[in-house]
This record gives sequence, structure tokens and C-alpha cells, in this order.
Amino acid sequence: MKLDFLRKKFDQLKLRERILLTLFLSAACVWWLFEVVASLQQVSTRWTIARLDLDGQSAWLENEASYDQRMLKALENLDSSRTYSGDQLLEIIDEIAREVGLETTISRPTTRTGDVFIEHIIQIPLSRVSMRTLIDFENEIKTHYPYLGIDYLLLESERASSGLLKGDMRVTSFELKKPS
Repeated sequence: MKLDFLRKKFDQLKLRERILLTLFLSAACVWWLFEVVASLQQVSTRWTIARLDLDGQSAWLENEASYDQRMLKALENLDSSRTYSGDQLLEIIDEIAREVGLETTISRPTTRTGDVFIEHIIQIPLSRVSMRTLIDFENEIKTHYPYLGIDYLLLESERASSGLLKGDMRVTSFELKKPS
């Protein structure tokens, strides 16, 4: 009944109006179909990611005993007196930076607590730094491995000064949690 009404209205339109209305409705349908396809692709991608996550979690659960044994063995090889608290990390990084001539402002450490470790992270903005200074800084950090390490480093050339770099660095340390 409603379709008959719409058909009568459509028939009353001039040929040019019919063509324009048909083109407009066709374009709207094509646009809607593209949106449906894009939405289905997103759903498919999410399903794939969820399946991969579940596969990874299943692998972790299947190998949990092996991971626990390896973690305990690794913990036996760590000297808890050489792990660093947030304040110790700040002190060591400041000392190394002064030693190699790295002039920067070092942020207070942020802390993330896990089951076994407490992770301390320091952000170091870099400005007008030579490559030699960065290499010396990294070499000094390496002497504290595995208790201290550069987690992230982003560099780009300083436009105003040739041969100098700017960027960001993130240094991470951990301390063993005291057993409760």
C-alpha cells in the first residue's frame, strides 16, 4: 500500500526529476554498501586480533610451568642488592649524565608495580646532544645491565646546529619486590 503511494508519486515526477532521484538514491545505496563492507572488515579484523590474543594466552597457559621455572632460575641469578629503587635510579642517571657531559633535565621516575618486580622509568628529553655523548651515555648504562637499560630512544637532527641531535630517551630499572 505504501509502495503504491510512492510509485504514484514517482510517476508524477518529470523525467529529469526521476533521473536525479534515481541517481541520488543509487549513490546513497552505494555509499551505504561501502559503509557496510568497511564495518564488516573492522569486525573481521577484531575477530582475528581476538583469536590471535586467545591463541597467545593459550600458549602462555600451556607453558606456565616452564615459564615459572625459567623465571625462578633467572631470579636466582639476580642480585637483589644491585636492583635500583626510583631514587637510586635518579641518582645514577644524574651521575652518568654529568660524567659524560649530557646536559638535560631528568624527570622524577614513574613506577609500575608487577608481581615480581617494581619497574622505575625516567624520561630524558634530549636537546643539542652530540652522537659521541649519547654513545658514552649508553656505554655507561650498559655497565649496569641487566638492572638498568635504555628502553626507548627517539632521535632526530637538530635543525639549528649541524651534527647535534634532539629527541627523547626512556631509561628503565627494576627492583625485586620483597616477598610478603
